[in-house]
Amino acid sequence: MTATPKATVPSSLFERLFAAGKLRERRSPAAEAALAETQARLEEVQSELKVRTDIMNVTSIVSEADKKGDILSINEKFIEVSKYARHELIGQPHNTTRHPDMPKETFKQLWQTIGRGEIFRGIIKNRAKDGTPYYVDAVIAPILGANGKPMKYLGVRYDITEAEIERQNARGVLSAIDEAYAYIEFDLNGHVLTANQNFLGLLGYSLADVKGKHHRMFVEPASAGSHAYQQFWADLNAGRAQKDVFKRITRSGQEVWIQAVYAPVKDETGRVAKIVKIATDVTAEQQASQMLKQAVEQAQQATAAARAGDLSKRIALEGKSGPIAEMCAGMNDLLETTSVVFDDIGRIFGGLASGDLTQRISRDVQGVFNQVKNDANSGCEKLASIIDEVRTAAEALTGAANR
Repeated sequence: MTATPKATVPSSLFERLFAAGKLRERRSPAAEAALAETQARLEEVQSELKVRTDIMNVTSIVSEADKKGDILSINEKFIEVSKYARHELIGQPHNTTRHPDMPKETFKQLWQTIGRGEIFRGIIKNRAKDGTPYYVDAVIAPILGANGKPMKYLGVRYDITEAEIERQNARGVLSAIDEAYAYIEFDLNGHVLTANQNFLGLLGYSLADVKGKHHRMFVEPASAGSHAYQQFWADLNAGRAQKDVFKRITRSGQEVWIQAVYAPVKDETGRVAKIVKIATDVTAEQQASQMLKQAVEQAQQATAAARAGDLSKRIALEGKSGPIAEMCAGMNDLLETTSVVFDDIGRIFGGLASGDLTQRISRDVQGVFNQVKNDANSGCEKLASIIDEVRTAAEALTGAANR
């Protein structure tokens, strides 16, 4: 019986290539076609992978790190943004570019996440070699070995420094507005989206009370139903800002006055997306302006009566306070003094005219009386002039409050 020869394993590269050639000779046409198709698909995958890698290298900051976090490789974008040379980073820990502002808790969470074989994503603040900060939207993914455990890590980061700084600046501006002003947002139909505490405190509401409600809840019913009110919202929807001093009604029904700007906020296409209002409380100023205007009108009436010889008119002090009340009281004192002088002189002149004194004394007294009267009239004229100046100032003040 002839022994069957045992298969031998080629021991040299030449023998392996010779065996592979023999194997190809024995492959059927179908196997050859399948192999060609597989090779074609592999080339397609390699080509697509190269394109993906090229795009990633252009748009992203890419690095690979070992299990300890030491850098194995970096792309040109990493060098460009971090301002480090390649040799300064390879073999160094990834925290070489960590900014001191970043809390350690963030990186603890990062390592816990990728250590479990999961992908981590977060905003990271890094520091370039020259000390300048840069921000990245970082995605860190573990590359698993045959045992299912991470053998190294791939980091892909997107430079968002410009957008992040702009966002922080915007947040700072909004924070300043939130501290100093009443702020509220509306949709295009006038319904409340949100409001800050300054606005809510001024009107006496909570956010739950106003969210989703229409702006007309802050307006007198007659005003809310007017054509001007409808046009007000039409102009805002058309992108035209509105600014003025507005009267609003609080939850308890009291009047408050606000100097406000209603500004349309547009999206990236230029369409109005919402309406924001920034306002400050000018109730005290508005009330003072109205009080001054009323005082000037009453003073003009009293002065006009004095010019006509009626010194009985006075300025009402009810509802007035502060310097305006003092001014009105001073005018009343002047009118009162003038009236007393006229009464006293009238009585003296009457007594002299009815006695046995000479006509010369009578003429002298009449002259004194006329002089006093002229002085009094001059005083009234001066008072009227002062009142006119005050009225002009009041009108200017009212105009400034309404701008």
